[in-house]
Amino acid sequence: MLPSVPVGQRYSILEGFVSNGLNHETLKKPENAQLKHLLSKRLSINPSERPSATEVLQDPYFQDS
Repeated sequence: MLPSVPVGQRYSILEGFVSNGLNHETLKKPENAQLKHLLSKRLSINPSERPSATEVLQDPYFQDS
């Protein structure tokens, strides 16, 4: 199930990612471990290591628990 993030907080979270990358405080929380793993795969420097959109949607982060 997708976590619900209020619209007002989305900008600050995205701004934090730009500033801090995967070290953003949101990603340090244990409940966001799957999100951090997914983002680290999607942000790989080597394009051949990045999952496709289909693979991303099959990631456990997007599956109902």
